[in-house]
Amino acid sequence: MWQALHDLSDSRNFVNALMAHKIDLAFGAFMLILTLHYVIYILPIQVPIWDGAVYLENAKNWLEGEPLYRAFRPQLFSWIISGIWSITGENWLIIKYLQVSFTLGAGIVLYLTLRKYKGGLFAIGVVSLTMLNAQVFYFSVQMLTEGISLFFLVLALYFLKGKNAKHWPLGGVSIGLTFASRYPIILQALVIMVVESLIRSNPRIFMRAMIGAIPVISIVVLVLFLKTGTFEVALEQDTGVSVLLSPFYIMRAIPIWSFAILLVPVAFLFRKTYTDKYNYTFIAWFLVSLVFWSANASNHQERFAIQYAPAVYFLAILAVENIVKSKPIFQRAREHKTLQTGLEISSSPGSARSQTAIAPLGQEEMKQLKASVSAIVEGLHMEGITEAYKPIRIGALQLPAVSIADELLHMEATQEEYKPIRIGALQLPAVSIADVTQFQSSTTNSPPRRIPMPQMPGYYRKEGEPENIIYQEGFED
Repeated sequence: MWQALHDLSDSRNFVNALMAHKIDLAFGAFMLILTLHYVIYILPIQVPIWDGAVYLENAKNWLEGEPLYRAFRPQLFSWIISGIWSITGENWLIIKYLQVSFTLGAGIVLYLTLRKYKGGLFAIGVVSLTMLNAQVFYFSVQMLTEGISLFFLVLALYFLKGKNAKHWPLGGVSIGLTFASRYPIILQALVIMVVESLIRSNPRIFMRAMIGAIPVISIVVLVLFLKTGTFEVALEQDTGVSVLLSPFYIMRAIPIWSFAILLVPVAFLFRKTYTDKYNYTFIAWFLVSLVFWSANASNHQERFAIQYAPAVYFLAILAVENIVKSKPIFQRAREHKTLQTGLEISSSPGSARSQTAIAPLGQEEMKQLKASVSAIVEGLHMEGITEAYKPIRIGALQLPAVSIADELLHMEATQEEYKPIRIGALQLPAVSIADVTQFQSSTTNSPPRRIPMPQMPGYYRKEGEPENIIYQEGFED
């Protein structure tokens, strides 16, 4: 029996552990299904597209020591292929799954990055939209550099967002590898590094990241210079810059990012977007990337938006989060109306003309107010307390504890108008101040007074005894 109870306890603990990590398990299931889908899609591919063939040719040139076929192409992907072929030989079956492995790795790193601060549900929303993006999916199954550059860019984000200073140089190394995988994407990596340093007011992030980035970039440039005698980053016709930004990415926004792009402007309408500095990195990442690619004079392609797709979908999910957490308009309007009918907030303390009069209290309410204030004042004076802080009850209304002296001093002394009464930081509905002024003159300008004990027949006091002690005749000790 005890064994059965122990087994039952273990099973409950197992179920509780599963429920505690249900979002992580859902993410794992999503990535597994996505991986199978990639494999099914890649399996029938027999030959690479033209750009993919160029990277394979460069890899063969590095392996055999021949001149590069296209020296302006980024070489990191070709170096990795050369390293694999040096062990396995020129095997196409292995290489054609290489690109997608980096894309899937980028999804995992992005999830781990966002989960730390935004939570698992937010992270899985951003990652699922990024991984299911048509551009990301299609170009990840080709022999191109979109997947590998996205991986190292997100890896740089992961290290630079972290609080461990030992990881910041690794973020710099990731920036260098981003440059080696696709030259223009270094701008996005540098934006992440600079913004993180600024929003956290920590220049060490920048300095330590540069310690890791500069050697990697220098090695890449030096190796290519020694190999080719020059260093090129693109074709000459693709390097033109125009002051007039191209509307290509705006007009093609829905085909590139789907209808989720429509939520991005909504994110900028909420104050919460700006109060949380964590969001600034993704805002800058999105805006700088969009402007950079739009400033190109001639070369505009939908696949150029792949690397900053995580920033786009981060803002889209952020808009959804802000909408869900904000109060509906009708609820806010109802609360505002209730506040106006019950309380009137003064624009400045002591300014009678800046307040709006509210309908006066009825006769019964006025009696309750007078009786309550009188009882409070008299009770405090009986105890010899003038600055006591106690809760105040007026009819059915329970007020926070305030100083009675504050209460009386903030009353507006006027005979004709009905104005709100200010008790500390709280504004009460308007009543006639003439009805309660009598309590002010007896409490604020005179010393505390005690209520005399009544003289009753058959009772007497002894000299030297406190005034509140009386004796009854016939019952002396």
